[in-house]
Amino acid sequence: MAKKLIALLLAVMLIMSLTVPAYAVQTDKAPTSADTRTITVGVINYVINDIGANGYQVHYWGGSTSGDADLTATGKTEQKSVGSSYWNNAAQTFSMYTAEIPADATGFKVHNGDRWFGDDGATQNRAYIFNYSGDKALYENVAEPTEAPVTEAPVTEAPATEAETTAEETITVKFTDALGWGDVHVYYWDNGAEWPGTAMDKVEVNEFGQQVYTATIPADVKGVIFNGNGNQTVDITEGIADGAQWYTVDEKEGNNYKVNLVTDEPATEAATEAETTAPATEAETTAPVEAGYYLVGSMNNWEIADAYKLTKTEAEAEEYTITLSLSKDDQFKIATADGKWFPDGVDNNYVVTADGEYDVYFRPNYDGYDDWFSGCIYAAAKTVDEPTETETIAPATEAETTAPATTITVKFTDALGWGDVHVYYWDNGAEWPGTAMDKAEVNEFGQQVYTATIPADVKGVIFNGNGNQTVDITEGIADGAQWYTVDEKEGNNYKVNLVTDEPATEAETTAPATEAETTAPAPSDYFLVGNLNDWSFEDEYALTKNTAAETEEYMISVDLTTASQFKIVKLEGLAMTWFPTGVDNNYGQNGEITANGTYTVYFRPNYDGGEDWFNGCIYAALESEAPTEVIPTEPATQPETTSGEIILGDVDGDGEVTSLDATYIQRQMAFMDVKTFNETAADIDGDGEITSLDVTYIQRYLAFMDVKYPIDQPI
Repeated sequence: MAKKLIALLLAVMLIMSLTVPAYAVQTDKAPTSADTRTITVGVINYVINDIGANGYQVHYWGGSTSGDADLTATGKTEQKSVGSSYWNNAAQTFSMYTAEIPADATGFKVHNGDRWFGDDGATQNRAYIFNYSGDKALYENVAEPTEAPVTEAPVTEAPATEAETTAEETITVKFTDALGWGDVHVYYWDNGAEWPGTAMDKVEVNEFGQQVYTATIPADVKGVIFNGNGNQTVDITEGIADGAQWYTVDEKEGNNYKVNLVTDEPATEAATEAETTAPATEAETTAPVEAGYYLVGSMNNWEIADAYKLTKTEAEAEEYTITLSLSKDDQFKIATADGKWFPDGVDNNYVVTADGEYDVYFRPNYDGYDDWFSGCIYAAAKTVDEPTETETIAPATEAETTAPATTITVKFTDALGWGDVHVYYWDNGAEWPGTAMDKAEVNEFGQQVYTATIPADVKGVIFNGNGNQTVDITEGIADGAQWYTVDEKEGNNYKVNLVTDEPATEAETTAPATEAETTAPAPSDYFLVGNLNDWSFEDEYALTKNTAAETEEYMISVDLTTASQFKIVKLEGLAMTWFPTGVDNNYGQNGEITANGTYTVYFRPNYDGGEDWFNGCIYAALESEAPTEVIPTEPATQPETTSGEIILGDVDGDGEVTSLDATYIQRQMAFMDVKTFNETAADIDGDGEITSLDVTYIQRYLAFMDVKYPIDQPI
């Protein structure tokens, strides 16, 4: 009799299992309108970057009721291939959400406001939103399997043996904090503690001085994330077993750190069979996009196109380039056909600051230099827009000259070579770093002058470029005002001087001090140091303060020849400050001393000399010219290399490539006089034109950056 009852029970169970809907969770009773089921939705980062991370809903219908259920972010991510030709079936990163809908709903669809994604989900319970030109979604059914239960004897037939009851329901996992996060937790799903999860226990310090943590978690978890003090690993869904141990590596996937699983087995190079032999589906192979790197941005609707494919350069490091025209405020990244983006993440597009033709360089290994955007992108402008005729010569109308101005034009001389200068102003200006300034001209010292139009009623401005910035400027703001940086800081920010057109007064430049002022002048901490005194500090070359000047000024009388070169140095203990700062900018190096004789050398440490002062700080006035029979002068000769060959980049022909060669090109482009100029040596890229790109190539070479042309080699 008992056997018949058992057989009848098994038959009933088999019939019930065959009639359960594919999406339903099997329970002890038939579902009612009060029952719910969980819908899981993954939204690809591309969509989140487009329309935001909030506002997603599931619209459901067909059951006892219809309506919308809000999606709640889980704080987790998932790697998933959506099987689309857009992504070449590569796994993409999805941010995961969940929602509860009635269990008897016969269909649902995901939307964000009036933006709907894909066909409805019918009885599925998972969706992946992967918009990429059209609102697309992949709906899947990953409910519990609905196969008929096996007909083995029920578990009540015999009690479990001791071996069966001691089977592991928990496992122990370990984590090596190789990057020193501290206070490590393990977050696991499903049914784990809320974020950041369970605090792990310190177990030991390894041979490298790294803390090892341990924790006990359920054996059936689907994934884990280790985290500590704002840092976290990627989602770990494989290799989870008793005794498993991971450690962090200093490499990120998105914003999260990658991990390696500790193993005694040596890693093999061969991929698994599943990775190498699975054939692509028809959707994946139809009209494939050629492998490589592409410039993708607002100028091409963020689509991969052959016209924007980069080509490999001859640089020693892996580097690619493309030349194209870009407009101000264009944004772009570099992407691959399989969905990788450089730089990774969101809100970090490269933003173009001025119209022009650019050479864009890209390094996929993020090994660019300090001036590379995120270490992987460098954009060099080839041309600079010239002012239009109306901007320079159109006379103002009466109405324009009498009405109060609503805007003003300000200028900034980039004396320290920051590059890519912006002006930030308050109130009501653009967010930091502010408005990109336009290049206006290169001054006689080879320094770039920028200009910008800003509201006339601003309360203050800050000029900034590539991580450098001036102090707050709140005085002297007027139409046509121009500032320049000096190599002196107030806190972390550079001081500035306001350029004035007023000529230096006679007392400031040429008038000797009165007898009372010159009697026993006290030596200062400033010394004239150069090849005339073997670049050493000697008391006879100490400058004295010129008390007749209205600004801080020092002076010295000294004999100079046309071969003399010098700087002014402030000596404070063992600390030395050189004026002007930098290299290859000695006074006399570029022919500033035109005759042998006795000179009065004036010096201003605040760089507030007039336009005729060398770098704004040195002025040399000839007192008396030496007789030629006493100090003979030799006619200047054009420097030549010992072999007579032309060296690429050696514009002045002195046999070596220095920053002076780049300066000569800039001066030549600005129609300024230069002593000697070899056009063949200056045309670095050999395009038959002398442009700012040739300057850039020399600057890259001097900064030890890769250049595809043989600079400093005979041609």
